[in-house]
Amino acid sequence: MYIARSMRLGGKIVYPDECDFCSYDDLKLRCIICGEPVYLRKGDVRKPYFAHFHTTNSRQVEECELRVSFYGNNTQINSLIKDRGQRLEIFEQHFLNMISVGNNKIVDDVKFKLWINSIKDKNYETINKLTQDCSQYFLTHRRQMEGKYILPFSKIKDKAIMLQQKISLEAIDYLCVKSSYKLLEYLLNYSMYKLYKDKENHIIKQNNIFNICNLAMKLVIINPWLKEFESIQDKKHYEILKQKNSSYKKIIIQPGYINGWSNPFTVQLNKDDYLANYLGYKSTFQVTLGANNTLILFSERKQIFKKILELGTVTVTLVPVYEWIATQFEYEHLAKLLNKCGKIDAKTASNYIGLFLTEETLSIKNRLLCTKKYLGEKHLIETHLNPDFIDENNCIKKGYEWLEGVRIQITSKMLQPNAKLIARKLSNNTLYREDQEKLKQAKHNLKPLMRTVNKSILQFNPEMGKKEVHELSNVITEYLICKLRLSRSDIIGNLRALTPDLYTQLVNNARLHSDTKEDNHSPKTIKQNVENYVINNSNKAILKAEHDVKKCNQYARATVRKWQPNASESDVTRLAFLIIEYIFTKLNLNKYDAIGLLQKLKHDEQAYTKLRDMVITPELGNLKEVSTLGSVY
Repeated sequence: MYIARSMRLGGKIVYPDECDFCSYDDLKLRCIICGEPVYLRKGDVRKPYFAHFHTTNSRQVEECELRVSFYGNNTQINSLIKDRGQRLEIFEQHFLNMISVGNNKIVDDVKFKLWINSIKDKNYETINKLTQDCSQYFLTHRRQMEGKYILPFSKIKDKAIMLQQKISLEAIDYLCVKSSYKLLEYLLNYSMYKLYKDKENHIIKQNNIFNICNLAMKLVIINPWLKEFESIQDKKHYEILKQKNSSYKKIIIQPGYINGWSNPFTVQLNKDDYLANYLGYKSTFQVTLGANNTLILFSERKQIFKKILELGTVTVTLVPVYEWIATQFEYEHLAKLLNKCGKIDAKTASNYIGLFLTEETLSIKNRLLCTKKYLGEKHLIETHLNPDFIDENNCIKKGYEWLEGVRIQITSKMLQPNAKLIARKLSNNTLYREDQEKLKQAKHNLKPLMRTVNKSILQFNPEMGKKEVHELSNVITEYLICKLRLSRSDIIGNLRALTPDLYTQLVNNARLHSDTKEDNHSPKTIKQNVENYVINNSNKAILKAEHDVKKCNQYARATVRKWQPNASESDVTRLAFLIIEYIFTKLNLNKYDAIGLLQKLKHDEQAYTKLRDMVITPELGNLKEVSTLGSVY
C-alpha cells in the first residue's frame, strides 16, 4: 500500500516518501482500511511502500484486502524488520508507555501490578470473564461513550484541542482492532484497580461493566497525547541532529592521558562552525586540565600551542557500584535485565504472578529470585559544556555543536579511563599548583629577557622615560614571541646584533602589530600570552613522551615478531600498539621499566602469551590460535 494514516497527526494521510524506518513508531502508522499497525519497506528494486506486520495466526489480526494473502513466519522478512527496529512489540509497548494518570505512567504503577496479580490469584475465572465482558461492551458501545467526552469539531477553535481530540479518537480506534486486544484488557484492568482498589469484594458482587468501560474511555481521551508525542519527537530530533552533524562524525580522539594532556586530534570544521574562519576548516587541537577544574582547548600549529577557549568544567563524584545476582540459573535473565535497566519491564513482569521488586531483592511471595550485591565504589567523571555556548532554551548554539562533540570524546577517551588519577589531582588541587609553578617559572624566564629588551631600547633611546621603556618593551617582546615565534635564545641573539636601522624597523613593526590587536595590553591578554609561552616552552615534555612511546613500540614489535613469526605486518603493528597502551596506561610504567618488561617478554614465552591474551581485541582473535614457533633468529 502506498498510503497510511498517522495516529500522531490525528489520522492524517502520509506517504512512504515522507517516512523513514522510525516513522512507524514515531507517527504511529496504521492501515487506512483495517486500522492495524503498518511499517515501511523500501529497497533498491521497488519504490517504498507500507506493509502489515506478519503474524502466525490470522485470527489475531483484522481481515484486510491490503494484507498479503499468507500468514506465516517468513524468516527473511521478519529478520529484515527486526534489524531495522520495526517491530510490533515496540509499537505496542510505546503506546502503553504514553498513557499516564497525573504524572505517573500506568505501566510503572507497581501497586496496580501487585493488586491485579493478587486478585487474579483469588478469582481468576471471575476476573477473566469480567475483563472479556468489559472488552465486548467497550467495542460495541464505544461511539456512545465517545460522545460524552468528545466535543463537536465545529465548536472547537483551538487547533491544539482539535489535534488532541483527533489523536484520542485514533487511539480508541486502534484499541478496538484485534491485534490490540491485550492493550485494551490492560487498560480495563487498570480501570478496575482505580475503581475498586480499596474494596475488592465489590468488584465481584457489583460486576459494574459500565463504570469500568467509561473510566477506560476517559483515561484515553484526557491523556496528554500532544505532550507525550512532543517529548518523543524532541528526543528523535536530537538523535537525528547528532547523526547528521558532520562535526560529530569527524571528531576521533585516541585514548590517552600524557602529563595532563589529551592526544592531538584533528577536527574538520564546516563553513558555519564557530572559529572556522579563524582557525581554518581543518585544525589540530589538544585539551588539557587547567585551574579550577576547567578543560582548556589549545590549537596546535607547527608544534606551537595557543589557548583558544575554556571548553567546560569537570566534576568527580564517588558512586557505589552494585550488581544483581540470580539465586538460581533460571533467573539469570532477570538479573541481567536489572543490571542493564534497573527495573523489570511490563512484558517480562507479565510472565510472573506476584513479582515484587525492592531496592535490595526481587521475589515472588517468599521465593527469592535475585539479590543486590555491593561491589564497592568508583569515580564517575562528568563534564559540563561552557555556559557561553548554550542558549536560553538550554540548547547548544548553532555552530558550537563540534565543541560538544569534543567534550563527549574527551570525557570518554581521556578522563573516564583515568578517573582515579583525575580525582586525586582535583581533590588535592595539584593541577592548580602545577599551573602556578609553570607560570612562576615562565615569569622568571621572561625577566632576563625583558631586561635585555630594556637595555636595547635604552641603547638607542637613552632619554626615554622608565614608563615608556616598560610599555615599548612589552610591545617588542610580545611581537617577537607571538608574531615571529622566536625562542628566548634567538631573541637575545637578534637583540645583540641590532643596528639603528634594524632597531627602528623592529619598533615600527612591533607597534603596527600592537595597533592591529584589541586590548593588547589588558591583564587578560597579558595572562593569556604568558600561558601560551608556558605551553610552548613545555612542549619538550610532550616530544619526549612521543619519543618514549616510539622507542618502546620498536621493542614491542620485535617481541611480537619473535614469538609469532607467521603474523602479518598489520597484525604485528596493532598488537604491539595494544601492548604499549596497556603498559603505559594500565601499569603506569616509565620508559626504562617498560623496556625492561619488554625485554623480559622477549625471553619468556609464557609471560608474553599471558600478556597478549590480556590485551588482544576480538578482531585480532586469530592471533590466539597462531601457534608460537619460537625465535626465527
